Amino acid sequence: MIRLLRSFLLGPSKKLSPVPAKRLGIDLTQIEGALIIEKEFPRPQWKIVRAWVEKNIAEDDFSTAWQEIAWDWLCQLRERLGGSYSVSQSTNFLLLTHRNLDAKQSILRTSETAVQLLVNWLGAIAEKRGHGRHVILDFDTIENYYDYVSYFYTPDTGVRASGGVFLRAGYQHIALPPLPRPQDTLIHELTHNRMAHLPLPAWLNEGIAVTMERKIGGNKSGRLDRDLHRKHREYWTSETIIAFWTGDSFDDDEGEVIHLSYSLAETLVDLMVQEFPNFMYFVAHAHRDDAGQAAAHEVFSVDLNEIASVFLGPGDWTSGLAKKAKQ
Repeated sequence: MIRLLRSFLLGPSKKLSPVPAKRLGIDLTQIEGALIIEKEFPRPQWKIVRAWVEKNIAEDDFSTAWQEIAWDWLCQLRERLGGSYSVSQSTNFLLLTHRNLDAKQSILRTSETAVQLLVNWLGAIAEKRGHGRHVILDFDTIENYYDYVSYFYTPDTGVRASGGVFLRAGYQHIALPPLPRPQDTLIHELTHNRMAHLPLPAWLNEGIAVTMERKIGGNKSGRLDRDLHRKHREYWTSETIIAFWTGDSFDDDEGEVIHLSYSLAETLVDLMVQEFPNFMYFVAHAHRDDAGQAAAHEVFSVDLNEIASVFLGPGDWTSGLAKKAKQ
C-alpha cells in the first residue's frame, strides 16, 4: 500500500533538480557579519541576514533571495565538511548529504511524500510557511553531527543524545546523524517542522509525528500489543501522567518512560482521529499551556480525561494537570 501511494503521489523516479542559477548573486561571505565560524562550522547570523534582505531586496524577490541564501549556506557547510558531501534540491527541499545518487533521491522522495500527506491530512495548518526550502543536513559521522548541533544547546542543558533533531533557531532545519535508513526519523522531524508555528502540547506534537512515521514509513516498532498495554496500565497514575501532559516525560532519563510516553501519545492521536472527524480543528486550537484541554472541550465537547480513560481505563487523569496550571 505504501509503495502504491508513493507511486501515485510522485510518479516514476526523477533526476535531482539542477543547481539553481544565482539570479540575485547573493553571497553570505559578502554580507558584513552574516557568517561566522563557531564550533567548527560556518554559522549564519540570521538576524543580520534577515535585516540585509529586507533592506536590499525587493519584496517580490524575497522568495528567490531566501532560496539563494539557503543554497549558499549549504555550500559553505559542504566546503567545511569536504569529502563526498554534495548539495541537492527538490521542489520543497535542500539536502546536504554524503550519500550516493540513489540514496539522495530516496531521501528527497520520502520528504516530498511526507509533506504532501501531512497537508492532505491536516489541511492548511500543515502548509509551508515563510520563504526558502526546507533544509536537511545529513551527516556522515556522529562526531560531525554532535559538533554541529551542540551550537544550539546552552551549557546548562548540555547536548542531548538524539537520533535526529529539528532545530528551530534561525532558519529552521533538520539535522540527522549517520543512520542506515534515515527515512523514518526524517518523517518524524519533518512533521515537527511543519507543525512548528503551532503552540502544540508536546504529547500532541509527538503523537502526530509518530503517527506520520508509521503511516508513511511503515515503522511498526512501537505498535501496541498486550504486553505494552499492560505496561501502560501499570505505570500511568494520576500523578505520573502529569509529566505526560506537560511534556516532561518525553525528556525523562528513563528510556522506558520515554517509550511509554510516545506510545501513549500515538494511541491518543489514533483514538481522536477515529472518533472525531474534526481532529484537524483540535490541532489548530490546542495549546501547550493547558495540554489541549480547552481545545478538547471546544472542538470535541469532551474532556481529555474522557479520551484518556478509553485507553487507560476509568481514572483521574487530568485533575493533576489543573493543579499544575494554578501553581
